[in-house]
Amino acid sequence: IRLARALSASVGGEIIGPAPAPVYRVSNRYRLRIFIKTHDRKELREAVYGVLSDFRGDSRNRGISVTAEINPLE
Repeated sequence: IRLARALSASVGGEIIGPAPAPVYRVSNRYRLRIFIKTHDRKELREAVYGVLSDFRGDSRNRGISVTAEINPLE
């Protein structure tokens, strides 16, 4: 939820989620998805890179892995 809030503050678009992934649990790990709808891909990439860098640098997020896909439908 902290990640979704940080993305919402950084991206000028619509944030949908977090919501469970279609396959919610794999190897006893839980998966969530956040969708971001925006027209400015450059701004989106920069915002996601910055937010993920901050997220990974925060010791509270130890043991959490995050993957970002830009335009997964193209």
